[in-house]
Amino acid sequence: MIKHMLLCAMLFLTGIATAQNSQDILQRIETEAAHKDAYSVRFTEVRTPAAKDRAKEKLEGQMEYKGEEYLSMDYANGDLFRIEGNTMTFIRDGKTTRFDTAKNLMMGNLKAALMLSFKGRLQDLADKQDAAIEAARDGANYVVTLTARKKSPRGYSLIRIHYSPSGDILDMQMDEFSGASTFYAIKG
Repeated sequence: MIKHMLLCAMLFLTGIATAQNSQDILQRIETEAAHKDAYSVRFTEVRTPAAKDRAKEKLEGQMEYKGEEYLSMDYANGDLFRIEGNTMTFIRDGKTTRFDTAKNLMMGNLKAALMLSFKGRLQDLADKQDAAIEAARDGANYVVTLTARKKSPRGYSLIRIHYSPSGDILDMQMDEFSGASTFYAIKG
């Protein structure tokens, strides 16, 4: 009986230590990312469609981030994705589409996922997405996983982000409930 109680206490304390470690990591990421107001990097993007008969699409481009209200992804193939305030613009195959992220829930969720990730405000993102959040060390880096608590037609089932110790995003995976997935990787 004493051994059983001791084992339960050890498991309980391990759970508390893990939770504290996760919170410490989330705080470190947010603190480091808060210092980054603007940067420009090369990136790759792999889009995996929900339909298994469609091929993955690999794209490359230049990403520019300027604070919480501006993100631009200029693709080598001429496509463009841009967030400016509440306006999200897509240019694909020469056709321009604009959304008001304050009025379009799906595009608002995409904006929140990207912008809050860049700012390291991951608990805010988890709250907005109604997701459970875990943070852990992955070698010298950190990995943060947000898992949806319930199915939503306009949200993400899973978001996984790897951060450097300095708060830079290394890569990001966003899985939709439909089965589609997008993976971004920052090139050094």
